[in-house]
Amino acid sequence: MLIQIKINEPFEAMKTGNEIIKKHEKAINHFLVKPRAIFTSNDFHQLRLEIKKLNAFLDLVEYCSKDFNRKKNFKPFIKIFRKAGKIRELQLEAQTIKKHQLDGLLKEYSMDLKDQESKEEAKFFILVKQLFPVQLQKIICKIIPYLTEINDEKIKTYLEKKNRSIQKLMSKSRLNRKEMHQLRKQLKTLNYNRKTLSTKNQVAKTTIKEGLISLLGKWHDCEVLLQHLRIGIENEKLNYREIKELKNLKTATISKRKLLFDKINTILPTQVF
Repeated sequence: MLIQIKINEPFEAMKTGNEIIKKHEKAINHFLVKPRAIFTSNDFHQLRLEIKKLNAFLDLVEYCSKDFNRKKNFKPFIKIFRKAGKIRELQLEAQTIKKHQLDGLLKEYSMDLKDQESKEEAKFFILVKQLFPVQLQKIICKIIPYLTEINDEKIKTYLEKKNRSIQKLMSKSRLNRKEMHQLRKQLKTLNYNRKTLSTKNQVAKTTIKEGLISLLGKWHDCEVLLQHLRIGIENEKLNYREIKELKNLKTATISKRKLLFDKINTILPTQVF
C-alpha cells in the first residue's frame, strides 16, 4: 500500500479558481436547499464531506494570498459542519449499538439516541434556514477576489510544503494520538486538493491512495464512539443491565481502537512518497 505524490507533475489545463469555488458552492448548496422530508442520513455525511473539501481549498487560497483569512471566511460553514457532525455521530453510534444489541438490551439507550438525533436535526434545519443559501452566495463572493493570486508556482510550493509536513510526521518511529489526528487531517487536506486541482485524466495519477486514510478514519470513529459511550455509561436514567452492556461495548471498542492504532503505526514505515 503506497502513497504516491508526484509534486513535479504539471497540472495541465488546470481548472481556474473561479470554476473550483463555484463547483464547491453548487455541491454544498445542493444539500442546503434540500427539504427536511427527503434529507437522508447519508446527506449529512455528504454535506460534511463537501464542506471539508471547501475548507481544504481555502487552505490553499490562504497560502497563495496572505491577505485572505480562512478562519474568518469559513466560520459560517463551521456552524453547519458541527451541527451536521453531531447528527452524524449519533447516527453512527446508533448503527453500532444495533449491531451489538443482544436480547433486546440497550432498548432505552437506543430510544434516547433517536430522540437526541431528532432534536439535533431540528436545530440543524433552523440554522440552515437562518444562514443559507443566501449567506452562502455572499461568502463565495467575498472569496472570489483572492482567487486571482493562485498560480502554478504557488500551487507547487504549497503541495511541497504539505508533503514535507506529512513526511515529517510519518518519519517518526511511532505516532501518539495527537500526531495521528494531525496526520489524518493533513492527508485528507492534501488528498482533497490534489483531486480538486487535477483534470479528470490526472486524478488516478495524483490522488493519494485511500488505504491509510481509511484506517485513520476507522480509528477516529472509535475515538468518537468512546466519547459517546462514556457519557452514556454515566446516564443515571439507564438501568443496570444497559449500563453493563455499554461497558462491554466500550471495552470492545477500546480493543478495536488499539488494534487499528498499532496497525497504522506498523505500516507507516512502508509508506513511500
